[in-house]
Amino acid sequence: MNFLVVFVFTFVAFANAADVFSPQFREKLIQRVQEVGMKCAEQEKANGDDIGQLMARQNPTRKEGKCLIACFNQAFGAQDKDGKFTKEGIAKSLEPFKKENEGVYNTLVKLMDDCFKEVKSADRCEAAAEMGACFNKNADKAGLKADMVL
Repeated sequence: MNFLVVFVFTFVAFANAADVFSPQFREKLIQRVQEVGMKCAEQEKANGDDIGQLMARQNPTRKEGKCLIACFNQAFGAQDKDGKFTKEGIAKSLEPFKKENEGVYNTLVKLMDDCFKEVKSADRCEAAAEMGACFNKNADKAGLKADMVL
C-alpha cells in the first residue's frame, strides 16, 4: 500500500495485520496484490528503487513509481480509467474490508474521503502520489496502527 500508505501497498500491510483480518482474507488479498503488483511494475516500468521508496513509506520520486501507485489504484477501482479518483470508486475498492472489519473499513473510508479533497493534479500518476502522501501523513491521526501502514 501508498494505496495507499500508498493505497494498494497498504492492502498488503493490512493483510499482514493478524489481529485485524482473518487468515483467509489476508491470503486472498496478498495473492491479488502480488498479481496486480507484478503486472503494474512491468506495465509502468517501475524498478527496485521505486518499490523500495513505497515500502519505506516515502513518496516516489520517479514518474514510474508514481504511475505504479496509479496502476494499483486503477486495478482496484479507486481511480477510474482516466486516472481520476471518485468517492464511489474509493468506497468500492475498500468494500472487501467492510465484511472483514467494519471499524477499519470506516476509518479507511473517512481517511480516503479526507484525502480525496486534497488531490489536485489531473495527471493520473501525480494524483495517485498525492493521495498516497496524504494517506501516509494522516494515517496515525486516523487511528491506524503504524505497523499496518507501510
